[in-house]
Amino acid sequence: MRNTGDTQQATAHTPEPWYVQSSDYPGGLLIKPIPGQVVAQCDQVPEMEANARRICAAVNACQGIGTEALERGVIAELRHVVGEIVTAAADLDAAIDGATDQFDAERKRLNAALHAAQAVLDGGTEIDVHELLSGRKQIAAIWSVEDVQGIRPDLTDDQAWEVLYQVGRKHDAEYGINWTTLECMADMLFGTAPETTNQEEE
Repeated sequence: MRNTGDTQQATAHTPEPWYVQSSDYPGGLLIKPIPGQVVAQCDQVPEMEANARRICAAVNACQGIGTEALERGVIAELRHVVGEIVTAAADLDAAIDGATDQFDAERKRLNAALHAAQAVLDGGTEIDVHELLSGRKQIAAIWSVEDVQGIRPDLTDDQAWEVLYQVGRKHDAEYGINWTTLECMADMLFGTAPETTNQEEE
């Protein structure tokens, strides 16, 4: 396998993450990294919007991998290597099965990781995060754009994601992330919800 640790480039690209945002001119989209530099601009037609989303998803997923390595096909190589590891690990697990119960805890973690890896290799995009973490005796609370919009329905998907992104970076670990932290961050970034403002005026 060729070297995949190529993260240095002659000219650095705009740092991740990137996201798609509606532009100020009619019918337009911007591909913008946080905090706001415009990378590309395109017409807001279905195909171009899909292309913009795919570009941002691909760039963000490849964070930390050099452009030269991507051009050499490192992703395909990594998929091949992961497939070999999954097969070898499954064979080892089958060989241990029934022979001893000494490694049951480790096998549980291994099986969860194998299941997640196989799902990715099979082309699936859904990974059971909770199943994967359970093998490591860990838990995680998952917050989504829909959760933010549940308390702030006036926000767009991009605005709701910005709320999640900032809460993830700045929340107080003593209190964690909750409905209040989401609402407070939304108010800080985008002002109070329209209905709240109207009620205060009344």
